[in-house]
Amino acid sequence: MELLGGAFLVRYKQKEIAYFGSSTHKMDFTTYKNTADYTAAVCMDTGRTPKCLHIAGSQTSPKELQEIASSVTGVRHRLVWMMVPYWLLLVIIWVLKVMIPYDEEDVTPIWQKFQYAYCFKFIQPETLDNSRYKNITWTQPAEVILEAHVEADGYGPDKKDK
Repeated sequence: MELLGGAFLVRYKQKEIAYFGSSTHKMDFTTYKNTADYTAAVCMDTGRTPKCLHIAGSQTSPKELQEIASSVTGVRHRLVWMMVPYWLLLVIIWVLKVMIPYDEEDVTPIWQKFQYAYCFKFIQPETLDNSRYKNITWTQPAEVILEAHVEADGYGPDKKDK
C-alpha cells in the first residue's frame, strides 16, 4: 500500500491516479506493517499453516482509488491511463534496473514500483487468508491516501486550496 503514499499510482500534486490496463481491474494493496503483523502471527501459530498464504489489506481498482482520493481529500482527482503496453513495461523495468543506481535509502526503487504495476495485472489470488488471524486491523487506502496527501500538499478535506 506504500505505492499509494508516493508519486507512483496516486500523484498528489497533480491530483491524478495513474494506471496501466483497465481502470476497473482490482489490485492488491498491503502495508509493510500489515505484512509484518501477519508474518509474526504465522510465526507464532502453533498449528499447521499452509505453504502459501495470500493476503491483501485492500483489493481496489484505480477507479475506486480515484473516488477514495477525491472523497478523503476533498479535491477531485482524475484518472490517467499510462499508454504503455505491458510488454513495454517489462522493457522499462529492465532499463530502470540497469540505468538507475541502487540507493540504500530508497526502500522501494522506481523499477520495483513498475514491477508491482506489472504484477498487479497478472497476479491475483482467488482467495485471501486475511481472516486466519483475527487480531490484525487491515489498513485501508483512505488512511494511506489522506496521510500522504496531507504530507505532500499540506492540506486535507477541510481546506480545498493551499
